[in-house]
Amino acid sequence: MELDEAITNTVQIRKYTNEKPPIEDIVELVETANKAFTHGNIHILSFTIVDDPDIIKDIAEGCQQRHIEKAPYVIVMTSKDTQAKRLFDKRAKKYIKHHAGAAAQIILLKASSLGLSGSWIGAFSEATIENAINSPEEIELVMTFGYKMDRDKTISKQRKKPELTGRLFFNAYGNRFYKPLKKLRRGDM
Repeated sequence: MELDEAITNTVQIRKYTNEKPPIEDIVELVETANKAFTHGNIHILSFTIVDDPDIIKDIAEGCQQRHIEKAPYVIVMTSKDTQAKRLFDKRAKKYIKHHAGAAAQIILLKASSLGLSGSWIGAFSEATIENAINSPEEIELVMTFGYKMDRDKTISKQRKKPELTGRLFFNAYGNRFYKPLKKLRRGDM
């Protein structure tokens, strides 16, 4: 699958079939996420793959989103920030969020290429999720995966995204017009 096609076909899914994908595919998603960009080349994210329905139910309660209960797999992304804090001090939290976002997007694109669908959940009770998976680390994201309902029908497309008008600038915030640099001549040097 080409990258543009994967980006176009990647949509948030909340309805899954009862068919459970092979665990090898889910592990492959995590292996791919491990290749995500990191600040300082430190890999601080951990991934917990959950397929136990009771634990998934606890996670759904922690997210206050019932559709999670129907997902065959949940991946909980956690981070241990001690090394990041030592290297980056106040910026550590921000860099961890960058790393988690990059990893999550890579996971969703890889899932699309494997014929899987997923959802990214960012609002949750950290304490509830930590207790559900017995994690000593900070919870960054919760993601669900499986085969989407009606996957044999035409590929669902993402909603139309808003235009970039008013959000794309050149060389300075608010500058909506691109002005190429003047050509330099020897006399200008």
